[in-house]
Amino acid sequence: MKHIIILTLLNFSLNGNAQSLIDSIILFDNYSLQSCKNYENIFQCNISPFSDGQNPIFRDERDFNIKATLFAENGKEIELPQRPDKLKLEVFADSIKVYPLLNTIEINGYVTGGWYGAGSHVHVYLGQKVDTIMNITLSPNLHGPTYYNDKKVKEPIVITTLPAIKLENYIHIKSEVGFENHPKRAFRISGQFNNKSILAFGLSSSYVEIFEIGELLTKTE
Repeated sequence: MKHIIILTLLNFSLNGNAQSLIDSIILFDNYSLQSCKNYENIFQCNISPFSDGQNPIFRDERDFNIKATLFAENGKEIELPQRPDKLKLEVFADSIKVYPLLNTIEINGYVTGGWYGAGSHVHVYLGQKVDTIMNITLSPNLHGPTYYNDKKVKEPIVITTLPAIKLENYIHIKSEVGFENHPKRAFRISGQFNNKSILAFGLSSSYVEIFEIGELLTKTE
């Protein structure tokens, strides 16, 4: 069941005369967050495990079906490994506070799923979505000649472009580190947002979880 609670705070500031400012805090729950989910199992995170997570871009590889052929020095064709299936992340909100007069949101929660290995954190973003494209580049291979469209690849070439999403005016944090025996990666993110803002969670080799969090702001009007 959806739960929305409206709290009214009365703030006083003394500057000669007492002044009051009425500000409403609207609380949403995890159900409200999940209702904002979009682009499920579509975008992949272009962030390596060693990246600082800046300048995020999420690519849509559903129609990516480019094949290249790699040959060993003896001319024998080498079978290229198949791309592994992407893993799923699960996002849960413990609390969501929206300050509509300030266009500000504060979210506390945790992320599970994806890979853990010796420990992994998830990149969390709050910002505006911008549709774009991403170039896919094929480079020569050090272990043998690479051919694309029956032509030897001698230098990096762009072989296709993919639909993608990038973020502008975004806030970026990292969740706590999660482990197999402690899978909950806690996070807290807060900042200004508008009705076009998204909340995104990225981890390499996993689908990006995207929530059109700006929808919560319109529900406070």
